[in-house]
Amino acid sequence: ARKAGVVPNEVMYGALLSGFAQAGQLDSAEEVWNFVRTSGAELDSVLYTSMIHACAKASHAEKALLLLNEMKGEGFVPTEVTYNATLY
Repeated sequence: ARKAGVVPNEVMYGALLSGFAQAGQLDSAEEVWNFVRTSGAELDSVLYTSMIHACAKASHAEKALLLLNEMKGEGFVPTEVTYNATLY
């Protein structure tokens, strides 16, 4: 995207995480998640929820719960969508 002159933002990262979650591609979602965390982009509850969903869908419940706890520790309030994603 950067080569095309488009600067990625949180909305684009969220779309990528959601797409990889839907496709069951946890490895790809984790690559995006790790990039977001190290790029200085702002994490938010939507990004956390998308990553939690990716973990849960890939049967990584423990990882999903760890992210949920991290999300709360960062001061984000989980929504019903977040809890539903955790239970996927």
